[in-house]
Amino acid sequence: HPMQYMAPHFGARMNRSIQNLLEATKAVAERDLTARAEIFEADEFGVLAYAFNKMTLHLEESTVSKTFVETIIESMLNSVLVLSSDGIIQKVNRMACTSFGFTREELLGSSIQKIIGTEFKLDNANIKLELNAITKSEDLIPASISIAFLENQKDLRVCVIENITERKRFENELQQGNLALANTNRELEAFSYTVS
Repeated sequence: HPMQYMAPHFGARMNRSIQNLLEATKAVAERDLTARAEIFEADEFGVLAYAFNKMTLHLEESTVSKTFVETIIESMLNSVLVLSSDGIIQKVNRMACTSFGFTREELLGSSIQKIIGTEFKLDNANIKLELNAITKSEDLIPASISIAFLENQKDLRVCVIENITERKRFENELQQGNLALANTNRELEAFSYTVS
């Protein structure tokens, strides 16, 4: 009977296709997002292998993008924190830990008040302000703070804290220079008045 000869061939082909998909699935489960299933024929298993390969390609692309963004955030020279809508720190970069003297574990799950010392409402507005941030050793650091909504994540905020100690020092020096110049001008005016 002809069907008798086709059954072993079909079973072997089916086993090979399933085994191939299982191996590719295991590789992806072990974080090898470059793994692809081999497409043996244009049948149901081939369609399934094609869909699997398309899915892993999308995963690979989005994971690379996520890793790339995380690398950028970790490399930034400003402190970057991700906050929940109630001001709880969800994520921090290395600079935030270095700048304020806390470990990542000490900051995660804490209120942003731990660093900025003041309470304000994280409502629907973006926030930009200058204040003194607080280190673990309770030193005050002049800081410019920007808090904005995270795109497509309305329950999360991104907070960037820039240390503006140098800028404040330059502003103070400029103000002192202007005062000295104003005093010199007054003295010259007084002198010219007495001479004339």
